[in-house]
Amino acid sequence: MKFKAVIFWLVIVSINLAQSKIIQDGDTYYFADRIIVKYKNSQPSLGKISNQFANKFGITEEIETYSNIKDESTESNELKKIHTLKFSSPFNPIYIIKEIKKQKNIEWAEPHYLYELTFDPNDQVYDTLVTYEDSLKMMHLKVINAKQAWDINQGSEDVIIAIVDTGIDWLHEDLADNIWNNPGEIDNNGIDDDGNGYIDDIRGWDFGGLSGTPDNNPNEDRADHGTHVAGLASAVTNNGIGIASIGFNTKLMAVKTSIDNIRNDGIALISYGYEGIQYAADNGANIISCSWGGYSYSYNSQEVIDYAISKGALVIAAAGNNSRKDPFYPASYNGVLSVAGTNFVDQKASWSNYGTKIDVSSPGVNIWSTWKNSLYARKSGTSMAAPIVAGLAGLVANQFPNFTPLQIGEQIRVASDDIYQINSSYQNKLGYGRINAQNALSNSSAKSARINDLTLLEVGNKNGIFESGENIKIGFKITNYLNSTSNLNLSFSTNDDNIEFVKNGGNIGALNTLQEIQTSVDFLEVSIKPNAATDVDVDVLVTYADNNYSDYEWITFSINPTYQIHTTENLEITFNSKGSIGFDDFPENTKGNGLVFKNDLNLMYEGALLYGTSSTNINNTARNDGDLDGNITKDNDFTTITPIVISTPGTFSDKESYTKFNDAFATPQSLGIETEVYTYSFDGEENADFIFIRYLFKNTTGNTITNFYAGQYWDFDLDETSYDDDLVNYDFTNNFGYVYDDNGDPISTHIGLALLSSNQVGFFAMDVDGTNNNVISWDGFTDEEKWTTLSSGLDYASVDSSDISAVISGGPFEILPNEKLQVDFVVAAGDNLQNLTNNMAVAKNKYNDLVTSIENENILPTTFELYQNYPNPFNPTTTIKYSIASKVKSEKSNRFIPSGVEGFIVRLTVYDVLGREIATLVNQKQKSGIYEINFDASNYSSGVYYYKLTVGASQGSSNSFIQTKKMLLLK
Repeated sequence: MKFKAVIFWLVIVSINLAQSKIIQDGDTYYFADRIIVKYKNSQPSLGKISNQFANKFGITEEIETYSNIKDESTESNELKKIHTLKFSSPFNPIYIIKEIKKQKNIEWAEPHYLYELTFDPNDQVYDTLVTYEDSLKMMHLKVINAKQAWDINQGSEDVIIAIVDTGIDWLHEDLADNIWNNPGEIDNNGIDDDGNGYIDDIRGWDFGGLSGTPDNNPNEDRADHGTHVAGLASAVTNNGIGIASIGFNTKLMAVKTSIDNIRNDGIALISYGYEGIQYAADNGANIISCSWGGYSYSYNSQEVIDYAISKGALVIAAAGNNSRKDPFYPASYNGVLSVAGTNFVDQKASWSNYGTKIDVSSPGVNIWSTWKNSLYARKSGTSMAAPIVAGLAGLVANQFPNFTPLQIGEQIRVASDDIYQINSSYQNKLGYGRINAQNALSNSSAKSARINDLTLLEVGNKNGIFESGENIKIGFKITNYLNSTSNLNLSFSTNDDNIEFVKNGGNIGALNTLQEIQTSVDFLEVSIKPNAATDVDVDVLVTYADNNYSDYEWITFSINPTYQIHTTENLEITFNSKGSIGFDDFPENTKGNGLVFKNDLNLMYEGALLYGTSSTNINNTARNDGDLDGNITKDNDFTTITPIVISTPGTFSDKESYTKFNDAFATPQSLGIETEVYTYSFDGEENADFIFIRYLFKNTTGNTITNFYAGQYWDFDLDETSYDDDLVNYDFTNNFGYVYDDNGDPISTHIGLALLSSNQVGFFAMDVDGTNNNVISWDGFTDEEKWTTLSSGLDYASVDSSDISAVISGGPFEILPNEKLQVDFVVAAGDNLQNLTNNMAVAKNKYNDLVTSIENENILPTTFELYQNYPNPFNPTTTIKYSIASKVKSEKSNRFIPSGVEGFIVRLTVYDVLGREIATLVNQKQKSGIYEINFDASNYSSGVYYYKLTVGASQGSSNSFIQTKKMLLLK
């Protein structure tokens, strides 16, 4: 039912919920004292992490997350690889996850998420309904044709719906007779009679208890949520009391997955939802109802869903209550039936989520149901909509006993009623329609084709990114879940103006029940328009047609991401549109490849541009100092003006990228800098190991910017098995910094960093605990620390073996109003130090060619401009650069217009601080172009000097262009 998931994070804050420390990340919650990891090996024993790692982070306990799995299926063996690590150190789980991912036996690592309930907690609770007969007229049952469905099937005690929630009041007068009793367990004998790993789990299991200790009583600790949900799925019906429920005779398994003292604003959070799903699937649940969720994707959770399906259980989940179209989990995982909420006249509930991941809608507004202590309540939310669908699924499972879990879900989906006439604003965003119980049970000829996998092939520069001007070929793996098709046809449409169709689907033909087919890779082909927007998720509507069968679903793919991967024959580095290096989405690091040498593993965690004029004036995209609980995000001081693009070949090199951004919205304040970033590389084996990075910083203010430093922050991770034996040093002879894994092997990748455009270089080496210089970036990188790393020159240029990072920088510089400062770096790699040294030498020689090629490029400038001399300050020589445009200033309009003369009279003169002319560097006619003049000040004393450019159509012309700049001679 779903085939694509999106990973994203929100701004991190930290809070204490009840007695346990929980970190809140926007709409996402996770435990502060544990992480979940999956090992790569088939069946890991406990303690597979290194002792070094365990000691450093205070690992106190490692347990199998999904214990008591008995069979040896593929899905079961995958769950056995998943372990929970608990720790006592104050580290944020995100940082520990970053470090443990370096170990070669780890497939993935992520937080232990918690989930919010999807209901309105403020509705009224009542002692009872007026009469049981009135309950039979409950509007949600009428809307879905429940009474007509019961004429066909009233469910069976052999079908089990697991309510994975906050527990169930299993003594409730209207639930007790429908509560599942474990047939293999003897009550209260203290023995695990059925050998499922849980002692005396008669009615289910409580994974959380009052304070984190599990027990065998899955009753709600207090009136929260689960009892209401359970009543909607299958309260006892036709018993003369309470309410009626769509599930009728279907049994309820109580799986409590909350901890009583883990709450947010008094509302319980789901702490062990996926452990609960595993339990339910292992103990015979046919349907699993989940009225909770969040907005963060989890590899762990998808694997549990896959496992549940393999065990014969359909998972049904609430789509969320924030009126958002973003994917909400578990509802948006592959294989889950996602349920949106409607009112009694089939309008989307104002609070209900919607979007391309929704499968069906169900009533969820003002729904009567059971409440703890044999009470009743009226509640609203997709929490109510989902269990109504779960109750219907119980009937469908009994009506079609040979159906697989996904067939049950598809039978419900395609039997739904079309509600888009009154929901036109949400066309195709509320699933197939609102559920119809009668149709779901009576329609034995239903059809349902679904996409369960995509193949996307880039037709372009083959950099792995779908960009403007490229095509995408798309192939599909399609499964027919229900009755056979005879002439199935697929077509595609979109409202997205960023793409157009080159090839639009075609005929699939006949598909038998549960037959799967793989189309050609170019079954669909789209072209990304040259002016397509950046960082866009394109939604394409897939329409199915086969005789009287019509259906649809959505596919989504991303185009023009705000990052590019610059590659040479041996080296690749990711750059984004705002100054970040390595990845576009710190700290998740899923967008980009980091830094890779010779197609090996990524060697870095984070990279970023940072610049400033003092400890209180720093603008950057590096990690920040976090909050009191150590939750670290990144500073985001830059606003994109021109998104990054790569050109192959480029104007000045065989491959180059360009982006532009400014700091207009930086916090706490803007410096008024507009930054252009270029990256350059060249073909040929001799040029395969380095990439140049050029920054042009333009002062857009009316004041001179002084004491300006600019640099790059690099956090390297050079060894996949260990992180404490990396080394960083500076080669003072050859003027570059370098890092490598100090493992005793002479063949070890070395990465080098050098400033090329100035001899005012800084290189600051950092280790994980700050023993070298008291700067500790891993626990939060403050502006004061950033300033220290930028402005300390070469005072802290080496660190012994540790978990390391470094800043390469230049400064101090001065930028006059409306002037640009050029700062150039090179990143190089080698197999060892000698190889890196040789590659650095080649890079520096090539840099001279790059500078020449750029400055001598046969492109006529469009403006007259006098540039800041370089270097500045200088001793004893400096270079002065200026441009002459192919136009002249009109005396009438006071504007420059094309000139009919053959060139201009150009004067470049130098003055001392008293205004006396001390040198004439140029006094001649020159054509349009870019020029450089060397000024030798060997015969002059230290001090401030001025240089002036005068351009006119004739000597002394009144319409001359005149510009003056200041330079500083220091001897």
